[in-house]
Amino acid sequence: MSTVAAQPLVLRPQRNQDLTTFLAALWPDLGEHHLLLWRLPSKRSEWVQELTSDIIAKIEQWAEDEDVYAGCGLRNANLGPTRRGERADIVAIPGLWIDADYSGTSGDHKKPNLPRTEADARKLLEEMGLPPSAIVHSGHGLQAWWLFREPWVFEDDADRDKAERLTKAWCDTFRAKAQARGWDADQVGDLPRVMRLPGTWNRKGAPVQTRLLSLTEARYNPDDFEAYLSAAPLLKRTIPSQPWTFELHADAEPPAEKFLLLCEIDLKFRMSWAHQRTDLQDQSASSYDLSLASRALAAGWNVQEIVD
Repeated sequence: MSTVAAQPLVLRPQRNQDLTTFLAALWPDLGEHHLLLWRLPSKRSEWVQELTSDIIAKIEQWAEDEDVYAGCGLRNANLGPTRRGERADIVAIPGLWIDADYSGTSGDHKKPNLPRTEADARKLLEEMGLPPSAIVHSGHGLQAWWLFREPWVFEDDADRDKAERLTKAWCDTFRAKAQARGWDADQVGDLPRVMRLPGTWNRKGAPVQTRLLSLTEARYNPDDFEAYLSAAPLLKRTIPSQPWTFELHADAEPPAEKFLLLCEIDLKFRMSWAHQRTDLQDQSASSYDLSLASRALAAGWNVQEIVD
């Protein structure tokens, strides 16, 4: 595993300390690689090679009107304003991450069977066995990071494969612990994943500020996680036999963030959307619609999102 040299980011007290401190912990030095900063609803990608005070100020400016995310992994190039990059574009990760949503009382999460409270989500994180290096309150959940002693810079495709097996296995371990309590959690271990930045705003429903809840000195080697990975297989999700309720709208659109992410990580979904599935014997519009709905359901979309 090759390394990126660590050089401290200069902090300015007038800047957003949650945001600055968090980014400095994840990426002390970006080297020759590119950090993705992505915004909704504009769906615009910005590419950064140095975390300066001016970049922090720009993020704060973007956050006044939009949700702002950062790529979990560095990309190998500036991919332009409309792309976020695919798995093959990822060249380094700072650690492992988990998205621990909970239902709360806001009603902003449509997914059923989430942990009920922040305390429930924290309990699951504690059961992972290794304390997180950082915890971010995303507005409606907790995002936990286990940072490496040094960023994992991929030497080749095999190294990238090994990294994603670990990121997904860590998420599956968390999901298995959630399932043991009758709850659900998302698989977010794909390398092109983006996560919310602390010190910005979550505008899913009423705007809620995201916060850096904790940042510790805990750092790990990739091999440290092997002993804590769950050997229990995840239970397959079953579809209820009762009718589902939904509404039809002429101006309906799929959930933007989920749609873009699924296009990036699921080739069959992307090819179905483009009507380019050569493996489908039935090339009718209905066949493609069924394929899209099936892939979206498998990815955890709810029925209204699928219908939209």
